[in-house]
Amino acid sequence: MACARLGDLYAHAMGNLTAARAWFLRATRLVEDEPPCIEQGWVAVAALGCDVDDPAVLLARAELALDRARRFGDVNLETKALADAGLAHVQLGRMAEGMALLDEAMALACGPADDVEAVGKSVCSFLTACYYAADFERADSWAEILRRHGLIGHAPGVPLFLGSHCDAVQATLLCELGRWGEAEAMLTRAIDEFEAGMNMPSWHPAIALAELRIRQGRLAEAEMLLLGKDGHFQALLPSARLHLARGDHDLARATAVRGLRSIGDDRLRAAELLAVLVDVELAVGHLDAAAAACDDLVARANRLDVPGLQSRIAAVRARVLAAAGDASAAITTVESALDRLPTTGVPLLRATLLLDLVRLHDQAGNRAAATVEAGRAAAALAELDVVVVADDLALLERVGVAAPATGNLTARHTATLTSEDRCWVVAWG
Repeated sequence: MACARLGDLYAHAMGNLTAARAWFLRATRLVEDEPPCIEQGWVAVAALGCDVDDPAVLLARAELALDRARRFGDVNLETKALADAGLAHVQLGRMAEGMALLDEAMALACGPADDVEAVGKSVCSFLTACYYAADFERADSWAEILRRHGLIGHAPGVPLFLGSHCDAVQATLLCELGRWGEAEAMLTRAIDEFEAGMNMPSWHPAIALAELRIRQGRLAEAEMLLLGKDGHFQALLPSARLHLARGDHDLARATAVRGLRSIGDDRLRAAELLAVLVDVELAVGHLDAAAAACDDLVARANRLDVPGLQSRIAAVRARVLAAAGDASAAITTVESALDRLPTTGVPLLRATLLLDLVRLHDQAGNRAAATVEAGRAAAALAELDVVVVADDLALLERVGVAAPATGNLTARHTATLTSEDRCWVVAWG
């Protein structure tokens, strides 16, 4: 148990996952040949669920811990095991099974479980699963109950850590709703509160804000937010997107491939990484590699019931089809994706697909169709508080549609000058 505690210290107080994993492994080896005991369970789930990259590994550890918890009657260990098992099932694409386990874990967290640290890690697995599955309604339904039990709040320690994590999930929802100003304000406040109360760099809100900064085109700020986090899986996807946005295609590819290699049969996170990989290969003209990555993406995401995911995948498929010269199939693919969208709840995705459709019609020489769809896209964007990038504005103007009257028409480019040791560093993005 001392080795497990050391691993926890290295992981969360010092941010050194390499050393943490060494101590967790040492703890496992010390108890694995012993007769069944409660320590085997605690060692198995000593790490945060979100720090275990491969969901198959996470599930195996959680199942061992759950057996020990129920054999020896430890409700705190049972809570953590259920939460980690639920997260693993969600990442593997078994959404209903995973969410049922997570709901059970949250019921215990708000009831008989009384180990604050174990409960805190359990809630972290729950929020992580809700984030990857875009199940914001479930996160919100439990958040108020967790607040009433003092597990989410502003007090330093577990409440502040979980409060910032909850804010990051809620801000992600605001981003998808096209309410970027509100999301930015929430994340900035969460970062300030966390760093003031915990005297250490923020984690989940900083990564979520980095994602938003990339979308806003504020790449230098995104890079600063991700500094020191590149050794953790949660930062791999935004890092890959940052490299892609900057045109650093080799770095973007290497980052995406590294993530895919570490997550085994994961389906949710793999879908996002494969989407980046497709865009990288298209950007450098490797059509065969892009098509192969797209096929892998479609296979992994088959029958995944995640809001908006299938429509985003359709947009990726359309880009591959267009690059292969099949504009008609690309247009049909995006039109079908638009038809399948729910009427409410996905305004930003709808606007993005409409812009994709305008671009495809424009590339195919369908000027009238491009103008019609551009009008729909401009109307959708006018309802949102988002940054419309320069290329999209130019596209709308090229087909004869006025730019939407939003508060953030184009990405801002900012140069920053910072002092590091004996030199000055200029960042632009």
